[in-house]
Parts: sequence; C-alpha cells; structure tokens
Amino acid sequence: MTAVPRWAVRAVDVVNRKGKSVGVRLVRYTGKSPHFIHPKHLVDTPWHDWYVEHLAPSDVVLDVGCANGAHTLVAAGRCKRIYGMDYDPRHLAVARRTASARGLGNVHLFAWDVTRAFPFADGSLDAAPGDLRVAFAMLAYPVCDPLARYRYVLSRKDEPPQPSGFSAQRLIDSHNGFFRDEAHMAETSVTRIVASGGASALPPMWLGQPEADDNVPAAITDAFVQAYQRAGGTIERSYFPGAKHGFMQSAGGPSEKGVALMRDFAGRQLSGG
Repeated sequence: MTAVPRWAVRAVDVVNRKGKSVGVRLVRYTGKSPHFIHPKHLVDTPWHDWYVEHLAPSDVVLDVGCANGAHTLVAAGRCKRIYGMDYDPRHLAVARRTASARGLGNVHLFAWDVTRAFPFADGSLDAAPGDLRVAFAMLAYPVCDPLARYRYVLSRKDEPPQPSGFSAQRLIDSHNGFFRDEAHMAETSVTRIVASGGASALPPMWLGQPEADDNVPAAITDAFVQAYQRAGGTIERSYFPGAKHGFMQSAGGPSEKGVALMRDFAGRQLSGG
C-alpha cells in the first residue's frame, strides 16, 4: 500500500475542518438564505422531514438541541405547539427570525443547558397529567459517555491529521467548551446513570452505529448498550458497514437506509407493534 504524503493528509484535514464553515458562509453570501446555515438544510429530500407523518395536530412537542430551528419549524406546521431549546443563542436567534417570517405563533424557543433538569412541570408535555412515559428513543452514533470519549480523544491528541478527517484537538476543544470539567462529564454520562440504576425510564430504543466511527469508538457504544440491556431495556442496534460518524447528514445509501430503519421502528412503536 502506497503511503499518503503528509501534505496531502494535512490538506484533507484542513478541507474537512474548514469546509463546513465555508459552506455555511456561502449559503448567505450567495443569497440562498438570509442566515448562516448549513447547506444541508437547503436540500429538498423526501427523507429529511421523515418524522412529520407521525405528528398529530394535538401534539405538544419538545425539540432538544434545536439549533437554528430547521426541524422545529417544520414540525410546527403539523403540531399544536412546539418548544425548541438549545445552548447557542446565535442559533436560536436565526430560529426566531425564521419563525416570525413564516408567521408561526406556536413556536417557543429558549436557551438552556440540556445537562440540567428541563424547565417543565411533570406531565406538562405528556398526553395526560403525570404520564412520564417516553414512547421510544432513536439515536445515531451517540456520545453516551462524555468522559470516556474525552479520554479517548486525549489519547490521540499527538497524532498527525488523519485522512478520515478525524481531529482530536477539535473534539477536545468541543468538550472543554461545553463541559465544566471531567467531573461534569462523568455526571452527565448516560451509561453511568443507566448502569447505576438512576434511569427513571428505559424506553425501547433504536441505535445506528457506523462501522468506521473514529469519533465515538465502538467500545463506548458497546458499554452503553450492555448497560441498557442489563438494566432491562431493549435496543435494536443497526450496523452500517463502511459508514463514518455523521453519515446521517449526507445523502446516499447509508443515510437512506438509516431513515428507512428509523421510520420502520417509529411506526412499529407508535402502532404498538
């Protein structure tokens, strides 16, 4: 196998890290959107808003991590009321302007740290007062144990840029920017909470795991799946051969397969199947 020149690897790394920010800026500078948003939100694909068919006009929805409201505002056209929460006020400002431009009066947006208890009274978002059940959950390449992932990327911080685009320093910076310290990472670990018996509910879950994920190693996901199953929860885990972390954001075979599996899983859960 011929070695890839170091300069070529560095070039790929720069394009991978800078490409997203360039694309976001071009969307606005070319007049495609009045806001800085990811180009993926401009692509009209039949699977992008797959969840809409599962919403009813009487539903009250909570969108956790709503960012610029791309999905929040689509859902608002189908449900009674929707709350969108995100930690980034800049993204929320875009969502508010877009909601106002579309005349959506049932959208409520606010900044919140999702590691804290949500600011809603028990039962206020449920079908009936006091009903705290979650029908199901669907995850793709989740960071279920932030501390384990942080220590993993620290172990790779001295590696040169990878052809895959993996950047340990970018992930280290993201962790340090979101979490207060390692104790905070450990506190918010879903794997730890489930393993210690601290989960108040264990809804049926679908989990998509890409084979070539060097962002969240398989060992971290395996530990979560094992803890969830030992606690009595059920997980349908789907593997995606050759796929990388973030594959659901790109059109193509793996993402189309993922959406089809998610739609099937959601449909079975909602129909009681």
